[in-house]
Amino acid sequence: MKNERVEKIIRQVKKWIKEVEEKYAGAISVEILIEKEDVYRVIFDLELCMAQLLIDTPFFALIKMFRLRWLRLKIKK
Repeated sequence: MKNERVEKIIRQVKKWIKEVEEKYAGAISVEILIEKEDVYRVIFDLELCMAQLLIDTPFFALIKMFRLRWLRLKIKK
């Protein structure tokens, strides 16, 4: 089933990611894992943190459409 809201969010996020890559070139690595019309999964990798962004069609709750998980690495010196 086609979900136009999810597709619109994915289009906007793609534009935002392009801007982030240009602004922080060299400091951020972006890896797109899934790129479909109704599912988008991307990994952001920085020096001391990583984040995963997942956008997909919600099955039971609209708040589940957009998920962001991040991990901060702490290095002891």
